Amino acid sequence: MQYFLSLTVFFILLILLPGAFIWLGLKFIGKDRRLLKCIIANLGAFLFASIIFVAMFITPLSFFSFLVFILVYLYSIKIVLEISFVEALAATILALAIGFLLFVALLLIFPIMFSEIQGIFDFSIRRHF
Repeated sequence: MQYFLSLTVFFILLILLPGAFIWLGLKFIGKDRRLLKCIIANLGAFLFASIIFVAMFITPLSFFSFLVFILVYLYSIKIVLEISFVEALAATILALAIGFLLFVALLLIFPIMFSEIQGIFDFSIRRHF
């Protein structure tokens, strides 16, 4: 039960955080959209682009599937949030930058102590003797 609960929280955060970051990115470029609309737009764009990605991945054009995923994602964001393609690209890049800076700050605040978990990553031979 606890595994299911933690997985549910993970997926909710996986949906909410990128939508909030896109909302902040739109605020930075001067566009005012509702937070819930940005979250739903992110979810819809991700699902739609993922379906196109999977459909294209099983064809001989799978080499271009990631590029098509990005373009379909940005186009979906553009349509749902009623902004231009360049604004969707800028908001997405700003959302990536905001997320990156947030996670770097979290790593600085809560550093991982590798000395405490060194045994997990120690694959040397002398450990086994």
